[in-house]
Amino acid sequence: MLQDINKLCMNCMSELGEEEICSACGFDNATENQTGHLPLKTDIKDRYVIGTVLDSNGEGVTYIAWDKENDCSVRVREFYPEKIAARDEDGVKLTVSTDNDLLFTQYLGEFIGLAKKLEDCADLNNMFRVIDVFEDNGTAYYVTENAKTITLREFLLRNGGLLTWDQFKPLATPVISTLSSLHAKGIIHGGISPETLHVGRDGIIRITGFSIQSIRMENSELSSQLYPGYAAIEQYGFDGKVGTWTDVYSITATIFRVLVGNPPPEATERVSSDHMIIPAKIVETMPQSLLNAMAKGLAIMADDRIKSMDKLKTCLLSQSGGVIGSPTIAIQGIGKKNVDPDSTDLIEDDLGEESNKKYVFIALALTLIILFIIFYFIWRLIISPNLFGDKDSSSKINTSSEITSSQTVSDEITDGATVVVPQCVGQTLNEILSDVNTALTLKFTVIEKNYSNEYERNTIYYQSIEAGETVAEGTTIEIKISLGPEMIKVPVVRSMTLEDAKLTLIFAGFQLDNIIVMQKDDTTIEDGKVVGTDIDSGMTVSADSTIIIYQCNNPNGSNQVGGNNGGGNGGGSSSNTSSGGSSTSSDGSSNSSSSESETPSTSTGESTTSSDDGGVG
Repeated sequence: MLQDINKLCMNCMSELGEEEICSACGFDNATENQTGHLPLKTDIKDRYVIGTVLDSNGEGVTYIAWDKENDCSVRVREFYPEKIAARDEDGVKLTVSTDNDLLFTQYLGEFIGLAKKLEDCADLNNMFRVIDVFEDNGTAYYVTENAKTITLREFLLRNGGLLTWDQFKPLATPVISTLSSLHAKGIIHGGISPETLHVGRDGIIRITGFSIQSIRMENSELSSQLYPGYAAIEQYGFDGKVGTWTDVYSITATIFRVLVGNPPPEATERVSSDHMIIPAKIVETMPQSLLNAMAKGLAIMADDRIKSMDKLKTCLLSQSGGVIGSPTIAIQGIGKKNVDPDSTDLIEDDLGEESNKKYVFIALALTLIILFIIFYFIWRLIISPNLFGDKDSSSKINTSSEITSSQTVSDEITDGATVVVPQCVGQTLNEILSDVNTALTLKFTVIEKNYSNEYERNTIYYQSIEAGETVAEGTTIEIKISLGPEMIKVPVVRSMTLEDAKLTLIFAGFQLDNIIVMQKDDTTIEDGKVVGTDIDSGMTVSADSTIIIYQCNNPNGSNQVGGNNGGGNGGGSSSNTSSGGSSTSSDGSSNSSSSESETPSTSTGESTTSSDDGGVG
C-alpha cells in the first residue's frame, strides 16, 4: 500500500520516488493549480486524492484521482456547472446564487440520478464501472474505475486514419450492444463520437462522456457540448425529442468516420444540402447491407431514422446484398489512406469466396444445372447497384475536410430479373430507400423539384413508372420532389440563437442561400440572440424570397426594433428601415438602414440521384 501521497504523480498516478518530475509522463508535481478546478491533492470524502483534469464541459469536471481505500487510480466526476455556480474562497466548495438555486438543485438531482443509473450497469464491459456516488462540498461526485486508454480519434490517427468494416465490426458491435442496455435503463448518451469512445490496451472500446441531457441540447441554460457531424438534428432545437434514435445517429456517424476517414457533414448543413459520398475503393469493401444501414441510421429527421440499437445492429450485421464491386468513384481532395496492417489481427471477410466454397460442397451432391444457377445468383448479387451511386459525372474540389466526389455507376444489370415498382408518390426518397429490396434493385433520379400546395416539402409527387408495374432489375425511375407551398408564412424567430433562427426559417420553407445575416443594436435582446427579421412574422411571402435575420451585437445599444418579429417595415421586401439606426452586415461592413440588401444568387441544379435522400433544398 502506498504510504505517502506526495510520492504520487498528480497527472498519471505513478510513483515518483524522490523526483518532482514524473519519469512516466513528464509532469512536474510543483505545477500550480488551474483556476476554477479543484486544487491538486485535494482530499474528497477522506478517500480520493484529486489529480489533474481529464476533461470538462458545461456540466462538470472529470479528474484523475487516487483511491486510498483500494490503493489504485480512479476517475472522479464532479458536478460543477460554471454557468450557475462558483467556487468558494477555499477553491473547493461550490456556492450558488439565490437566482440560480432552483436550477442548480434541478440539475444536481439529474446528475445524481444519472450516476446511480450508471452504478447499476456494473455488468457492462464497454464502459468504466461506477464504484461510488456521494455528495460533498455543496455538490455531488461519482467515481469510476480507471484504465489507460486513448480516444478512438487518436487510435485512428495512429492506424492510418481509418479502418475497414471487417476490422472495426468486432470493436463496434459490443459498443452498440452496451448502448442498447443503457437505453433499456433509460440512459441516453447524446454525445457518442470518436472523442467519447476510448480504446484500451485490452482492445475494448469504452463509452465515456456521460452527461445530463441539457448539456447535449443546444438550447440549454448550461453551456452545451455537441460534437459537429455526430450530433443529430433534434439536438439543435425544434421539438427537442431526443431518444434512442439520437444515439443511433451518433454511433452511425462514428462508423462512417471510421470507415471513410471524415465525419458526415453537420446535421444543420445537411438540412439544406445532403450529400455524403463514399470513395469507390472503400465502397468495394462494404456489404450493401452496411451501406443501407448507414443510410437509414444517418437519416436527418428522427421519424425517418432507425429507432433502436438492436435494429441498427441487425441491419449492420445483415449479410444480404453481397459486397459492392461494380461502382467506380473518383475522389478529389482526399489523399489515399492506408490502414496499418499491424494494427489488427483481423482478416478481411470475402463474402464471395465464402459463398463459393459453400456452394462447391453443395455442388458435389447436386446436378451441374443447380450449380450453374447458384453461381449465377451470386454473380447477380455482386453487381447490384450501389445505394450511394450516382449516374452523373460531376467534379467538386473540396478544400475542407468534407467529402465531395464525381462518380460513375455501372449500368450493367442482369437479364431476365424483374421487380415490381413501389408506390413512390406521397413518400420521401428516404422512405423509399429504407426498403432494402427497393434500394438494391431499382435506381432513382430526381429530375425536378417544384413548389406544390398539395404535397409537403421533400415528398415525391411524380414517378415516371407507375406503381405496380413489373420492370427489369436496375431500371431507373425518374421522380419529382415537392419543395412545399410556394407561399410560406414567416415564423417568429425573435430571441432565438442564430442557428435556431436559420433552421426555423429553413423548415418554414425558406432557402438557405436566401437567408442573410446582419448585425443590429438592441437593448431588449441578449447579445448574440436574434432581434428579428426584415419581414414581420405572420406575413405570407414567396418561398424563394430573400429574408434578413438581424442578430443583436450590442446589448447596450440604443436602437429599438419594431414589428411583430422584431423586424422593420414588415413589407415583405429585402430591405429594412429602423428608426434612425444602422445595420452591419455579417462581413463587418456598415449599411444605412434604408439601403437595399443584395439578393444572393442561388443554385438551380436539379439533376440528382438516389444519393440525394430527400434533404431540404
